[in-house]
Amino acid sequence: MNLKCIFINHISLYTLLIILSTTYSLHAQDKKSFSTNYPEESLSKLSLEELALRRNEILARKGYTFTNPLYNDYFTNQKWYTPTTTNTNITLTSTENNQIDLIKKVELQKKEMRTKSIKDLKDLRNALNTNDYNTINRILNLPNDERRIDQQLRKTLNVCDIDDIHWNKSEGIYEASIDNGLNTRVYTIKYSRTQVILSYAQTGASELSMYTYEVSPGYFSESITLYIFDITENGLKFKKIDGAG
Repeated sequence: MNLKCIFINHISLYTLLIILSTTYSLHAQDKKSFSTNYPEESLSKLSLEELALRRNEILARKGYTFTNPLYNDYFTNQKWYTPTTTNTNITLTSTENNQIDLIKKVELQKKEMRTKSIKDLKDLRNALNTNDYNTINRILNLPNDERRIDQQLRKTLNVCDIDDIHWNKSEGIYEASIDNGLNTRVYTIKYSRTQVILSYAQTGASELSMYTYEVSPGYFSESITLYIFDITENGLKFKKIDGAG
């Protein structure tokens, strides 16, 4: 069997910070427009990387000198940034301290939600492999007439390396393509800000079978099955099965 794994290239934090500069407004030329009083609801819509950048920008606007070269390089490129010679002279207002504390709170919540969701994926994988119906039903929470072990879901969780999901802001992906000599199948774990989607897709004929005439046309068909979960404070919440083909 020919195994091909397709990985999304890892993006360094430095590159990510540059990307964020186009999606996260720093109001680089207008200091007065920068707010340190964002409510929790607004902060919760930001990614972990965006939250860290906002938290550090509060310090940067006070002239904080960063020892972390990634943040130092990033803020050095902002026209308003003037680093001080010593950080001991920097003082924050109560509003700025409260904003930093609130950002840290939201960051912790998001990290815990991601950690719990990953743990649930691993628990579900192990449960499917060992026929642990209690765990399967806890995570999938399907009606009695739909409770079953799905071979495609089990295969997706076993093929994809949960510990090697590649992250970019709030999104993550791991994708593996397997060409078994008859057709090509693609297994994916995809994170968005609010959901995890596990998918199994049959994308068409194998590179080998395209050059033969002994394969049933059924092997050339394309289809996809999606297992959609919401990310909650308590872990993953199964939403629905979808698909096409």
